[in-house]
Amino acid sequence: MKAWWRGGVAAGALAAALLGAGGAGAASTGPFGIEVRFLGAPLGAAPRSAVNEAARRVSALIASPFEPVRVDVPAGECDRGLPALRGRLTRLVVFVRVKRLDDDLYATGMPCDLHDGSFLPIYGVVDLNSSGLSDLPRTDVLDTMIHEFLHVLGVGTLWERDARVSLSGEQDERVFLRRQGKITLYVAPRAVAAFRALGGQGAGIPLDPDLGHWAGGSCVRRCCPVRPGSTRGGSIR
Repeated sequence: MKAWWRGGVAAGALAAALLGAGGAGAASTGPFGIEVRFLGAPLGAAPRSAVNEAARRVSALIASPFEPVRVDVPAGECDRGLPALRGRLTRLVVFVRVKRLDDDLYATGMPCDLHDGSFLPIYGVVDLNSSGLSDLPRTDVLDTMIHEFLHVLGVGTLWERDARVSLSGEQDERVFLRRQGKITLYVAPRAVAAFRALGGQGAGIPLDPDLGHWAGGSCVRRCCPVRPGSTRGGSIR
């Protein structure tokens, strides 16, 4: 997967897309933070520092504090191989596993349990492909991890109602996707406002057929500056 944006403007638009529906739940006393827990194969100093920097950058995008929550999650509950997660969490926990993935895949990311009320993630997992990881430039690892942390936060992964089920089993019935002819639009109000502020037009933000990434035509230049050869269909893989 290749990164299709770098810098604060585009990142802010993506964060707005995550929080676009409003309602972040009860406030906590500190800023939002991501706690990285490494699993799997050893990670070298350079990629490890890129992962931690990506966590700091993405944390800085989120205006709403993390709502503290007590969890008692058995091992393997979200995905096979994940350890148990117990106690009071005051930051978003992300397990970063270094393991062998398909040759055409750098990484994958997804949220696990969600808060009651806000339906924002409590913890998640990012898998990094161990094959060739040591040969990747630090900037590529950084871009990839920013992208995957945003997936953990719900960008592209919690847009459909069936995916938004909280820790207690409550389901969020709000509709963020709308069909318009042959395309699907993302229509969360704050996301659309941010998109228009960056020069986008229309009733919503067009999505790729996978419904997890912006469509290439929706990426106005200030939102999605593209490096030659870095995209496929205008989205990250």
